Amino acid sequence: GANLIGELPRAGGRRMFDLGALTRLRFIKAAQALGFSLDEIRELLHPTAQPEWTELVATKRAELVRAQSDIQSMIDMLDVSLLCGCEAFENCPILLEDDPEADGC
Repeated sequence: GANLIGELPRAGGRRMFDLGALTRLRFIKAAQALGFSLDEIRELLHPTAQPEWTELVATKRAELVRAQSDIQSMIDMLDVSLLCGCEAFENCPILLEDDPEADGC
């Protein structure tokens, strides 16, 4: 795959970062903080397919909204489980609602 930063000149065996490379590094760090993987960032920087920037960002946004919904559902279930009074997960009818052996607290 393409290098995320591009070819950098070297001096004394050390890479020399110019303003463009530093800008890319800041972009990479910001994109990672937004949940983009390195492969996705590579695609944002060096598109190889038809999707445009807005499509790639919209796809990531939709993925994060789904993850947010999943996480909220997990938090809700844990909140209910904390209120049910069970002291061990193997007896919790909320966490094990599909388990016929879970007989409650």
